[in-house]
Amino acid sequence: MSQWSLLVFATCVLGAFAVPVIDDPIAFMNATWNKCQKQEKVPDDAMEDLYFFKSVEGIKDHKCVIKCIDEEYGIYQQDGTISQEMIVRAIKGLWKDPQIQEKLISASAECLDSANPDPDPCQYTFDKFDCFVQAVNKEGISIHEGKTN
Repeated sequence: MSQWSLLVFATCVLGAFAVPVIDDPIAFMNATWNKCQKQEKVPDDAMEDLYFFKSVEGIKDHKCVIKCIDEEYGIYQQDGTISQEMIVRAIKGLWKDPQIQEKLISASAECLDSANPDPDPCQYTFDKFDCFVQAVNKEGISIHEGKTN
C-alpha cells in the first residue's frame, strides 16, 4: 500500500512541475522540434540550421519556436524564467559523452548569466539560444557527436 502511495505522490509532483518523463530522448527531441516547427510555421532549412546549431538567422521571424521547444522540455518556466536544472537534464539525456555534456552545460550557464531578461518571452528564449549556439560554435563542439542512441 505504501508503494502505491509513493507512486501516486511522485506522479503528482512530476505532473505539477511539468517535468517531461523521457524514455527515448532522441524521439522526444525530434517530436518536439517537429511539433514546434509546424506550430510556428518555420521553414525546413531554417529549422535544419537550428537543429544542427549552425545558426539562428533563419528563425528571426519565428522566434517563438525556441520558446515552444523550451516549454516542451520544461526549460521555459511559467513564471518567465529559464531553468538551468532542466537544461542540464536535457543535455544529459541527449548527450552521453561527459566532456561534451560539461562543455554544453558550461555554455548554457554562461548564456543564462549574460543576457538580460526581455519582457517578450519569445525574444528572451531566442536571445539565450542564440548565445548558446554561438558558444557551441566558438568551442568547436560537434553538437550531434556523442548523442545517445
